[in-house]
Amino acid sequence: PENNLFTLNKLIPKGWYRVAGKRLYIFFETYASFLIQGENIIFSMPLISKKLHTFVEQDNVHTYKTTINHILTHMKYGFVRVGAGIPEVRVADTQFNVEEIEKLVLKSQAQGIEILVTPELSLTGCTCQDLFLQQTLIEEAEVALMKLMDFTRSMDMLVVVGMPVATHSTLLNCSIVLQKGKIVGAVAKTYLQESEKRWFASIEDTGNIKVWICGELVEISKYRIFNTPSCSFAIEIGQDRNASIPPSCKLTQMGADLILNPSAECTLAGKEEYIKRTACAQSERCIAGYVYAGAGFGESSTDLVFGG
Repeated sequence: PENNLFTLNKLIPKGWYRVAGKRLYIFFETYASFLIQGENIIFSMPLISKKLHTFVEQDNVHTYKTTINHILTHMKYGFVRVGAGIPEVRVADTQFNVEEIEKLVLKSQAQGIEILVTPELSLTGCTCQDLFLQQTLIEEAEVALMKLMDFTRSMDMLVVVGMPVATHSTLLNCSIVLQKGKIVGAVAKTYLQESEKRWFASIEDTGNIKVWICGELVEISKYRIFNTPSCSFAIEIGQDRNASIPPSCKLTQMGADLILNPSAECTLAGKEEYIKRTACAQSERCIAGYVYAGAGFGESSTDLVFGG
């Protein structure tokens, strides 16, 4: 085509679509036009009258501007696109860590991902040990979360990040869910290893509590269902998965279609296959999707090694 500028009419089946970060549902099979100019694509589709089953006037169209990588991620048969992102980390360097998470968010958005989950304690690193007892680290983690909230202000994608949250004299290992620059909710870890009890408390010890995080009053809970237009999902943190009755059992009974497991399990001989087996077994038992995101490169290797 002359000057790389042309239009293309394409028959679009009914269903969910994501265009330029916006979700829209096409009720009937119809034609859509694409105007391609350089790296940009203009997508136009006549509005459909659901009542009359006809098109309205041609000048009433939805027009979205996007890039070639964004075009029409079609969500067939009720599937949802989820990403498990493993950012590079530096222990206790929250500024570096949030910048790495932002890179993952941009990459995920380009791939049409709707829900992105990062590892346990991804904003601080999971191997901070006694640095978790320092108020400076807790405050810097909140500043980093505020920066990430501002970064995602214009995005529909849900982002799950991990950080320590202090309430009174208690520290909780939490996963925070963000969307459009807001905190959607927070979940705290339940079953702690003996080494973790030096720094963190279990949500079972505190019960559901409300805490001010980045200027928002957020309820931190053990059981929480997050509803989206595509699915309902829930979170269990780390080795909560290995409990005799994991939280995901009750969460799926409450209606969760998808379980996210931000984790920070060390690498051992045969551990990768073990994690796959337990995740698959829990997915089968709960009749739900299961997404695992493990801590990776950059964590302290003083005592342990992390392979993502």
